[in-house]
Amino acid sequence: MGAAARRALLLAALVLAAGGCAASAPRYRDEARLRSLVLGQPKVAVVETFGARDVDPDGKAVKVASLHMRAAQRTEMGDLFEIGEVFLVNRTSGRVSGYWFLFKNGRLAMWGRAEDWKLVKGGVPLTFEPARPPQDRGD
Repeated sequence: MGAAARRALLLAALVLAAGGCAASAPRYRDEARLRSLVLGQPKVAVVETFGARDVDPDGKAVKVASLHMRAAQRTEMGDLFEIGEVFLVNRTSGRVSGYWFLFKNGRLAMWGRAEDWKLVKGGVPLTFEPARPPQDRGD
């Protein structure tokens, strides 16, 4: 293979790689989706609400940042506490915030911004630190 052909092949590979990086930038659901939550809702319904797929304004399926379970612990009384985390965007400000969801025995017990969690930590038998949004981690 000649030098010109190798350069063309390398350039094509770089263009494809750059396109792949741009396509992998994280997308987030609107925090307005939180309005659909109801205390006592089954965990499976909340996980489905914040799954890895959503629909864009044109009706096309898109991959979005999804809810990830971050911690779980059973108490001496047998109650199971679990915490999930998802990053959502405020469409007005463009700010991406982490939201935590507390499940008790498979039901939604509370939710809120990660930075507000310290206000309720005393009543939850779990400890962990919030993740940073993917764009802050360089993912």
